[in-house]
Amino acid sequence: MSGKLIYRELCERERSLPLFHRAWWLDVACGEHEWDVAVVCKGNEVQATLPYYIKRVRGFTYLVQPPLTPFLGPWIRSTGAKQANEYARQKDLMETLIDKLPKHDRYRQA
Repeated sequence: MSGKLIYRELCERERSLPLFHRAWWLDVACGEHEWDVAVVCKGNEVQATLPYYIKRVRGFTYLVQPPLTPFLGPWIRSTGAKQANEYARQKDLMETLIDKLPKHDRYRQA
């Protein structure tokens, strides 16, 4: 299953996702085929996501802030673990999300 399909299913059931992270919002703000998402799963459960808007200009690929979207960035499932353990887990998940981004010339999101 593709990351975008997994993400769409997550958006249907996960209440903690902000409005601007919702798949329907990204479809409207970016266009259905102009955004994608990096997804990290453990077993069948999504642990972290990083949606992004893809903009191509003069042969360059930019992963940037979508129009009309004040913020967009990573979403990481909370585990309620001790703070030090949670920070280490978040760092590992962020590194994995970054590795899953497509080749790009610039990344900029708020």
